[in-house]
Amino acid sequence: MNQFLKNIFTIIFVVVFIISCKKDEPEIHEDPIVYDETGMLGLADSPWPCDGHDSRRTSQSPYNGPSNVNAIMIYDSSPGFHTSDATSPAIDASGNLFCMAWTRVLKFSSNHDFEWENGTGLYLRNIPPIAKDGTIYIGGFYQQSVTNFTTGLIIALDQSNNTKWEFKTPDEYDGGIWGALAIGSNGTIYTVDASDGLFAINKQGKKLWSYQPDRLTCSSPAIAPDGTIYVIDSDDNLYAIKPEGELLWKYSAGKDINYDPVTGIDGTVYIGTENSLLAVDKIGDKLWEYNLPDAAINRPSLANDGTIIIACADNNIYAINSDGSLKWNYNTNGNVTSPTTIDAAGSIYFGTKPDSAKIISISNQGQLLWEYPLWLGYVQPVIGADGTLYVGTAEGKIYALTETK
Repeated sequence: MNQFLKNIFTIIFVVVFIISCKKDEPEIHEDPIVYDETGMLGLADSPWPCDGHDSRRTSQSPYNGPSNVNAIMIYDSSPGFHTSDATSPAIDASGNLFCMAWTRVLKFSSNHDFEWENGTGLYLRNIPPIAKDGTIYIGGFYQQSVTNFTTGLIIALDQSNNTKWEFKTPDEYDGGIWGALAIGSNGTIYTVDASDGLFAINKQGKKLWSYQPDRLTCSSPAIAPDGTIYVIDSDDNLYAIKPEGELLWKYSAGKDINYDPVTGIDGTVYIGTENSLLAVDKIGDKLWEYNLPDAAINRPSLANDGTIIIACADNNIYAINSDGSLKWNYNTNGNVTSPTTIDAAGSIYFGTKPDSAKIISISNQGQLLWEYPLWLGYVQPVIGADGTLYVGTAEGKIYALTETK
């Protein structure tokens, strides 16, 4: 009898132990996470495959931009269409260009010949990411006329303008996809819906998981080399999310975070705030903070030598060393509106506001190289493999800035 009771207690103990272990298991995914066994997953290996150049959002190109420029307009919005904010292009491995123009997606060949357009009906705001297999992922939002709900939608297009699949986020009054999409190394697509948080979607268009921050967010996700996903919310928190969808840590800045996070090769996260550039390490501790005289403008850019470039509302570009000390600053004589772009030599490209509307290039020592009269608005310059600098403008035009012969 005693042995019988011992056996019963042993069975109960094992069952309780198994149940308690299951409580710690991660959320069950609607579809399994896949890993790259073909070499065809992840972000395209191309001159400029996504917003911010790469999944870390460094805005660092491996190519040199032009040292002096001749501007060629390759696209102008057609009459009858909204002419605001054509984006600079994503560039695929063959040199094809993919741009957003209000509610349309445009494709141009490497020779700048128009190939096709897709009238998505979405409001499109960011450079679309391109996957290694050539898929173009379009993220935006539309407003339903009856309910006034704002809905986020991702459309996967092939190179011939065929829709592969669509993924819709929940209908909400304050919802929709406002930030840029990101692609992980295993092909997972990450997006943030303003009301419903961070979504992970596989390359077949199926939801893997979602994570809801404390407050609404329009953040563009950044992905660290170890796969950690970083987003911010409207309550000035920085979130580190595991690739499986679980919270790793949350850092409260205690002040307004103005723009999206950027990650270094070592996992350090950089964010611009209402009066500083902030560096947070990969375990969620503040490394340093460089105080700015005014608010940070747009996300930082990260140069190959570790320098962080940040634009400030005091009309200066600041170059900050990796230890948080000032390297140099450059007075732009106008408010910087676009994100900054860095080429292989460390030269920096950016646009200034309408009353002094220019695209400006400065050296890695903060010296003026050239300037050209174009109003980029909030659009980032991008660099092609041949050194051509592509820019969208606030008037709905797209230019190629080439080296003057």
